[in-house]
Amino acid sequence: MLRLAHVYGPYAGRWLGTQLALARVYQELEKELKYLWSPELRTNTVHVEDVARACWAAAQWRAQSRPSSSTADSKPQTPTSPTASRGPAANAAVFNIVDSGATSQGTMAGMLHDLFGIETGFQNALVNTFARLNLEYVVDDVNDETLDEWAELQQRANIPEGGSGPLSPFMEKEVLRDSEFSLDGGKFVREVGFR
Repeated sequence: MLRLAHVYGPYAGRWLGTQLALARVYQELEKELKYLWSPELRTNTVHVEDVARACWAAAQWRAQSRPSSSTADSKPQTPTSPTASRGPAANAAVFNIVDSGATSQGTMAGMLHDLFGIETGFQNALVNTFARLNLEYVVDDVNDETLDEWAELQQRANIPEGGSGPLSPFMEKEVLRDSEFSLDGGKFVREVGFR
């Protein structure tokens, strides 16, 4: 099983696409793009082409590590831990697929500042506390502020409705949670030899 960091690249717009679309809207509004929480909050990433290569490498590794039917023991295998599941997933390895960039919110804020020429920053402790207690309200507020402006930007650029592909400033509650998305891909590198 492969656990992916935030995937970016062609046709993969969910997390990074939201960041880029938000930055473009804030550029148009001439407002500072302020993040919740802190610049140190990890938001690890991986490029879509590396994900494709990792999938292929994992499939090859799995095919090589499987015993052939002629040499396999005919006894059913039992899980090695009391909490392990039975069946095909019992022997499944879980690998994190992540680049070595150690991306954080501060990294993203800096990149968006450079790309769009906008001011970026972070909310204070009072706003963060309010957001922690009222996350749905905060998400709705961000979406109210940005979605109409995004639609106008698309209209002015002659992009048909729904024609922006994976790019959208639409914010989901899960993206704004105060939780790190930090993965260690070392096991995949060690066991599979992936680079």
